[in-house]
Amino acid sequence: MGVKPAYICMKKILSILLFLIFPLLVAVPGYMGWQTQRYMESMATYIDQLPEYAASWSEYKRGWFKSDGVLHVVLKGANPLSESLDVALPFNVELSHGPVLLGNKIQLGWFHLQVSLQDKDEEYLQRVLSVKEGGPIYQLDARMGLHGHTKIEDRWLPFEYKEGDVQLVVQAYRGVGSVGIDRVLSYAFEVPSVEFISEPASDAIVLEAVGGDVSVNLAKLQRANVAPGAFKLSIGKASSKNADDASMGFVAEEFLITGNTWLDDAETLFGTRSSFSLNTFVIPSAEVDIKNMVLDVAYENISLVFIEQYQNIIASAPDAAGPSYWQEHVGALVLSQLLPYSPEISLEALEFDSPEGHFSAEANLSVEGSAIAAANLTPQNPMAVLPYLIFALEAVADEKVVSQLARRYMAEQMNQQDGIQDLTEAERSVLLDEQVEQLLGLIVAQQFTVLQNQRYSVELDYKKGQALLNGQPMPLPF
Repeated sequence: MGVKPAYICMKKILSILLFLIFPLLVAVPGYMGWQTQRYMESMATYIDQLPEYAASWSEYKRGWFKSDGVLHVVLKGANPLSESLDVALPFNVELSHGPVLLGNKIQLGWFHLQVSLQDKDEEYLQRVLSVKEGGPIYQLDARMGLHGHTKIEDRWLPFEYKEGDVQLVVQAYRGVGSVGIDRVLSYAFEVPSVEFISEPASDAIVLEAVGGDVSVNLAKLQRANVAPGAFKLSIGKASSKNADDASMGFVAEEFLITGNTWLDDAETLFGTRSSFSLNTFVIPSAEVDIKNMVLDVAYENISLVFIEQYQNIIASAPDAAGPSYWQEHVGALVLSQLLPYSPEISLEALEFDSPEGHFSAEANLSVEGSAIAAANLTPQNPMAVLPYLIFALEAVADEKVVSQLARRYMAEQMNQQDGIQDLTEAERSVLLDEQVEQLLGLIVAQQFTVLQNQRYSVELDYKKGQALLNGQPMPLPF
């Protein structure tokens, strides 16, 4: 007798819960559909504000559990074969609303989005490209969780494209990314290989293990289209081959480009640093064998107002704009919005190793911004800026490296001289040795460089209109 009242009580509780929960389960997808539409519209507005793009929804049908639409994205200036120079890409967008998202597995979230090309564009690409697998050529999949974190995956099927005697072969492209509630976008991609083939000689350039990633804080994107972030592009191996002569090709291994951008605390200035490195670069026919190549460049204290206004000047410049136009507009902008903030350009590293030895160099160019701001300069006299510049350069190279570079330079000069073809190979080699020795002796005698302990070095310092070359005063032409 005691079980029945408990059963009745439990039944009533379940009935009440179902009465409360069922309407929510029915109503919530509609609410999420409305919120998702707002999110999609804001996304299109955001893309449309970027200088290189335009975006709009030509169609958006919101349903209770699902929505679909057509998003038009225009890449400005991307088509060199068209007078408009624009490429328009309409994408089909299909959305499922949460809180319960169905698919390969059941998940909770705000929405599940799939993007693909429209049928006519898909059919066109299927005709133009030789696709290796079935299914849509391009597809993007995105899911936003209940906490607002969005995961993104996209891919291109492997394809081949041929235009005349040139063939492009691309293996499967895959990308993964995410956008957090802090609007930080992270994205990484990889392509096993990309091959360029030229017929009928069967010359080819092959890129292997291509990959990269990017991270951008979209919440801090400025009107100058600058945002804090970082990027990386890597190629495991790049090589070329020549069917007639194997020595004419090249091999480059472990190619890497990295970069990052930052804003100052007031978000009025930005800086950027880029790094290029290459483990090995070999061209047998040219006797080039370089290893451990590094190039690091940095820009600091660049005014965002300068970048934005410079972009506006470029966009609004008349077709007949001449030197006086650019001097008046860009020159004035440089004096008012760039130089007063003490911009700085640094060659932080330039170095490489070769069989002959090692080379390295560093350089820095900066501006005394406060002094320029007080000097009341005009764009009609650009030379007046020179006393406010600060420049420093240091370069060191092993003696054999400099001799080899000088030998290459003098060989090119000799090949342009009359009568050089009448000399034997041995005679040309002797003459070349003599000219290289004379050239290097001359630059050392004139103190353009210093030779010590089998190493050449150069130091150049410039400040307040005065220059020192290797510690000695250097006359200037201004």
